Amino acid sequence: MISKINFTVVSLASFVLLHSTLFAQNEDVSFREISLRLDASNGATDYSNKLYFYENGSEGEDAYDGSKLASISPGNPYMYFVQDFGEGEIELVQDARGLYPDTIQTYSLEVEDSEFSGTFTISWLNFKNIPDLWELWLVDTDLDSTINMSDESEYSFTTSRSFQVLIEPVTSQVVITGDAGWRVLSFPVTGASVTQLTDDTAIQGISGGENESADPNFYLNLASDGTAGNGYSAPTDIYTSWGDGYGFLTYFFDNKLAGSSDLPVTINAMGKEPEGDVTLSISNTFTLVGNPFLNNLELDEISGNGSGGTKGGLQSPVYYYDSGGLGTANFGTNTIISTWSGFFLERAGSSTTKLTIPSSAKTDTAATAGSFSKQQSPSFREIELHLEGPNSLTDKSSKLFFHSAASESTDPFDGSKLYPIDGRPFLAFSDTGDNSTRLLVQDARALNPEREQVYNLLVYDNGKSGVYTLSWPVFRNIPEHWELMLLDLETGVSLSMRDYKSYKFEIESTSKNLPKKELKLLKQVEQTSGLTPRFKIVVAAAQATSIESGENPDTFSLYQNYPNPFNPSTTIEYRLTRSSNVTLNIFNAMGQKVKTVVNEVKSAGSYRISWDATGFASGVYYYKLKVSDGVMTKKMTLIK
Repeated sequence: MISKINFTVVSLASFVLLHSTLFAQNEDVSFREISLRLDASNGATDYSNKLYFYENGSEGEDAYDGSKLASISPGNPYMYFVQDFGEGEIELVQDARGLYPDTIQTYSLEVEDSEFSGTFTISWLNFKNIPDLWELWLVDTDLDSTINMSDESEYSFTTSRSFQVLIEPVTSQVVITGDAGWRVLSFPVTGASVTQLTDDTAIQGISGGENESADPNFYLNLASDGTAGNGYSAPTDIYTSWGDGYGFLTYFFDNKLAGSSDLPVTINAMGKEPEGDVTLSISNTFTLVGNPFLNNLELDEISGNGSGGTKGGLQSPVYYYDSGGLGTANFGTNTIISTWSGFFLERAGSSTTKLTIPSSAKTDTAATAGSFSKQQSPSFREIELHLEGPNSLTDKSSKLFFHSAASESTDPFDGSKLYPIDGRPFLAFSDTGDNSTRLLVQDARALNPEREQVYNLLVYDNGKSGVYTLSWPVFRNIPEHWELMLLDLETGVSLSMRDYKSYKFEIESTSKNLPKKELKLLKQVEQTSGLTPRFKIVVAAAQATSIESGENPDTFSLYQNYPNPFNPSTTIEYRLTRSSNVTLNIFNAMGQKVKTVVNEVKSAGSYRISWDATGFASGVYYYKLKVSDGVMTKKMTLIK
């Protein structure tokens, strides 16, 4: 009698969160091996069989598939692999596959008992170079039980049993957490296709998917020029490969097939990461690219082949998406891109047609803050703005950015605002530069502005009325002497962003609702006719005791007003050590002059001036003393 044992060896690795450093392949590994042994209760033994993985191996017949020799002891049980390469079944002592298999590997293993009746034991020895993420399962189909071959070392059975063994060769994996919605990802293996996802989550609207007639929940972005659905398209079928270095959009559902919640869900990648540098085409304004490697990646090492912008014809910022919404990161900020991360990249001009992601950009540095992680550098300053709307929907993408290469006019660090892919409310800066129709996710200015900076900030409610919270939790490298004021243009409220960390306001109108068709995928937001900014943000880089010119503070002094805060009048004092032309002006939080209190020649001495603010609104004001030797500015607060 012959008992057939069909084994299926499955790899389901230890879970690793998105944005963490995953398995790194040892490039010196040229083979992998699992040895199998059969022992019978009569003392017979067969320990010659192997599962073998080699760089030149394949699922078909190859030189590393070894023929099984007959037992030298006739009548003793023995086992062998069975393969059919198109010319009938053959018996193998060794079934060899590729070193980096990109699909689940299935093996047929037979035990020939030679009419022996008793107990058999299969054991697995010598796991040579088998990656930690590969898990092997022995399945007893008669008993509906499984044995994890990583946890156990043997399994006993009788001749009347049937088995399966599966190997799922996982190279890397990521856990998708949070709520249902879109994710922007990138596979860290070469030649990836949608089939990498179909065993882990529901893929619909694509040939070979679960519901081919439904709207696709998987998109590529290989031609993002505003045509053909803004450059987004679903693959022809689940076997379509799109090339290394490109990212993809996938919607993760609350349930897979009308069942319980799918999330969190673990996504597996099988195969080998690309060898050497990865070069890809970027033929239009925005392209969805991604980290193609198993390691994390240094953003600053990525470059284009064109001119202009901030990096070989590439534009800052780049855009990534996580459960908190769309985020941005800039070149020159020591940003780390985690493995599995997809991101949108904008080119500066049509001369840039290629993007190179060099293998030298790989790093062991962890990305700990979302998809991207930043290390502070004195060469940039940054203020993050967060918007939280009804139902805790947030937008954390908007930034005030200051860089040595930025200016008040349009420059490569002014980032276009992209539509949220899930219809949440969002913030956008109104471009006051060269392109009046462009809304910005990032309005960049000089690293050390010479005068007050005013930003126009819009709020898109997307049809969701209620109470909103605007906050600014992150100040990176912002000098202590900078003053920041927020002005609500609807209510007239102004407050110091130093003294307060957030501001609550209400939206009653739903007139800013975006068309549903625009919410499916990311594209640039353009200025909507008639939509006005809700806020102004004023950044005063010259504060208090700073001297704007003259570099001779010993010749004059400006003192803090008293009382402060005040209502309705306050006293301002200054001192001159020599005669000078003197002007003393008062400005509001938007930098507009509201009062001149002194404009004449004064001799050396001390002076005291009273300002009556009756008729002026509550808020922060600045008083600026200008003399022949320089200028000094201080702030004061009117409270009514």
